[in-house]
Amino acid sequence: ATARARRVGSSAASIATVAGLGAALAWGFRYGAQHLEVTALEVPIPGLSERLRGIRVAHLSDLHIGNGTEDGRLTAIVEKTNALAPDLVVITGDLFDHDPRHLAAGAQRLAGLRAPLGVYAVLGNHDLMTGREQVADALARHAPALRLLRDECVRLHAAAPLYLAGIED
Repeated sequence: ATARARRVGSSAASIATVAGLGAALAWGFRYGAQHLEVTALEVPIPGLSERLRGIRVAHLSDLHIGNGTEDGRLTAIVEKTNALAPDLVVITGDLFDHDPRHLAAGAQRLAGLRAPLGVYAVLGNHDLMTGREQVADALARHAPALRLLRDECVRLHAAAPLYLAGIED
């Protein structure tokens, strides 16, 4: 009877897990993609130069331009990011979402991002599905100040040595 009870309990847990994942995905598509969340975190980095204390990094991820984040919504994200007055802006993957028709306009809006230490991005899997080289070309053409890191490391022009590495998908 105990083995059977464990199987029933395990099956119930599996069903609950799958249902929970399904609900999370549904929420993400319905509400999460339209919700912009700003979270301030202080990240202690042992050994970081005192001259870099207080550096402000704006981290954007999973913009999925072309899946509801284009046009006015993307402009609002750029404006809100700039209003935070970051020292550095990093965009980690999935800038675009499958549809290359949004590349030029999306890159033009991303060109509005501003930070003294620069704006950097890496490609994610959705960018690869959109077309890795097409995304890179659109960014180079329409957002030349945005530096796309393609499996490389760069030294930032900061008050002390600071390096940023970017590995695409």
